[in-house]
Amino acid sequence: MWQLRVDRASNQKRTGAGVVIITPDGTLLEQTITLGFPALNNEAAYEALLTGLRLAKELSIKKLAIYLDSQLITSQALREYMAKHQRMILYLTKSKSC
Repeated sequence: MWQLRVDRASNQKRTGAGVVIITPDGTLLEQTITLGFPALNNEAAYEALLTGLRLAKELSIKKLAIYLDSQLITSQALREYMAKHQRMILYLTKSKSC
């Protein structure tokens, strides 16, 4: 099975994330993104997730296991937590449409 692994980083100097897609044969496809705006950790994680989902779509991946380092985003996606902040609602909606 294909895998998407997302790792985000956010601090006062930079905001970015790493996206890794692992093919069924174990090949790593890596992408690093730098955000051009200040973002909270969960916003950076959503940006990385969206980037990974777009890459998976471009590669025509049909089945994808997703691994995130954000409990909040994972819980929102699984509908265990509600997204309350307007930006989080927008990110959640966008991620579900990919």
